[in-house]
Amino acid sequence: MMAGTERKGIQYALARVFSTVLQPLLMPLYGVLLILNANSYMALFLPPQTKMYIIITVLVCTLVVPALFIFLLNAIGMLEDLRMNNRKERMLPLAVILLAYGLCAILIGRAPAPLALLAMAAGVVCIVIALIVTPFWKISLHMTGAGGVYALLLFLGMAESRDFTVYMMVATLLVGVLAWARLYLGRHTPAQVAAGFFGGFVASMIVIMLIRF
Repeated sequence: MMAGTERKGIQYALARVFSTVLQPLLMPLYGVLLILNANSYMALFLPPQTKMYIIITVLVCTLVVPALFIFLLNAIGMLEDLRMNNRKERMLPLAVILLAYGLCAILIGRAPAPLALLAMAAGVVCIVIALIVTPFWKISLHMTGAGGVYALLLFLGMAESRDFTVYMMVATLLVGVLAWARLYLGRHTPAQVAAGFFGGFVASMIVIMLIRF
């Protein structure tokens, strides 16, 4: 009996860790870091100063600003909790996140970094989808972000000459673990998890293809 309880405790802790480490606010940063460190064509020819500018811009606009705003809403009682489990409470944070993502895309557009701009454009579309769906259904924001990054990685694998097999295997594993975590914690149904991932993936891939080509 005790062993079963301990096992469930460990599984719950792992699910919380994966949900935190792979949360939506971190996905744009992961995507940009992937682009800049995957030996892609763009990364090889970007000056270090430009890379740092991109990383700091993405970090501030897509993580720091939205996180501070969410903490503020929680502090003044406009959010029940920081995880935004209440679907109706997601609209205002998502609108602010959309504005922050748009600003980030504009700032990155000033640098010669087309793939990073593609990543942010895909992120903007993912947030737009979340804003459209959220009033009617609690789609998984975690999986929407994961789907967007997965699409970016798949595009890099098709566009670059080097082998991205290992990256794709790791990404597929992480997507599966994240889906399990959201289901285990009871945050979403299987349909919400699947819709989040495929919605983010398809939307991001369409944006990437349209802008790139």
